[in-house]
Amino acid sequence: MDAFLRQSRVTQWLTWNLYAMPATYHWIVPIVFWSLLSGDLVKNGKAFDWFVNTQVHAMDCVFIIIELFLNRIPLFYSQWPSVILTALSFLGYAFFQHAVYHDLSAAERAGDYKDGWWVYSFLDTRKAGAAVYYIALPIAFVVVFCLVVKVHTTRNRRRESSSTRQGSEEKLMMEPVGTAGGSGDV
Repeated sequence: MDAFLRQSRVTQWLTWNLYAMPATYHWIVPIVFWSLLSGDLVKNGKAFDWFVNTQVHAMDCVFIIIELFLNRIPLFYSQWPSVILTALSFLGYAFFQHAVYHDLSAAERAGDYKDGWWVYSFLDTRKAGAAVYYIALPIAFVVVFCLVVKVHTTRNRRRESSSTRQGSEEKLMMEPVGTAGGSGDV
């Protein structure tokens, strides 16, 4: 940790945020995929597409578990602006991508993209209720981020208390007989 703290503040900030964003997004990606996107894929998708997509999104669950058990990096509530800014940037990218496909001439557009293309179908502003997703997604990012911070904080506290107990037990075992917990007089 000392080597990390000797780095510049910018490097520290980038490192924390490069950890905080995936730690949050690996919770959100499976939720969005399985609740909003997988229905059409399961019903109408080709076997290969179904297999690849479900494997990729199932791996997010594996990454969450690995990250929680093998990692010890703390998260802080003060990191939420970078997480929400990235989420808002992605929503902005969805509009940009739609505009690029929408502005193509009719000859350039493929049949499926005659009215433009959305990164995710639920972001299509022509659909009823799409505005709810534009409000709910950034809020969901903040809520999930706060939950992830709480889980990390709880995990780290449990590890610290466990290692403190373990360290004191080892210390007692290393002391000569008759000196543990007393004046040394037998």
